[in-house]
Amino acid sequence: MDKNGRVNIVNGGKGAPGRDALKRMTLAAAFLMVGMIAVSGTAFAGSVNGDDVWNQVITIVATWIPRLGGLVIVIGGIMFGLGWKNDDAEGKARGVQTMVSGAIVTALVIVINMLLV
Repeated sequence: MDKNGRVNIVNGGKGAPGRDALKRMTLAAAFLMVGMIAVSGTAFAGSVNGDDVWNQVITIVATWIPRLGGLVIVIGGIMFGLGWKNDDAEGKARGVQTMVSGAIVTALVIVINMLLV
């Protein structure tokens, strides 16, 4: 608390906020502003079909999620290789778990696409 009875919530009530707290708040504010700019747009009442927009979103998601799953598989393979190199059982296990999770994500999207099409 300061002399006016206010509590500084950033630094747990002690003195001025630290540099790390200010950096986090600035970064959060910057992401918030970028996010607000990214989602702003003009709404058209009659000329755009909602189904077409939804289908475009689904197409983008169905295209990129398997790619991200493949990236997770590759990262898991790198983790497994580094665990093998260092003879680290935990590193090998984490690498295999990461590869399996990437495969699950990729397979799930492929199965959903097969069911919906």
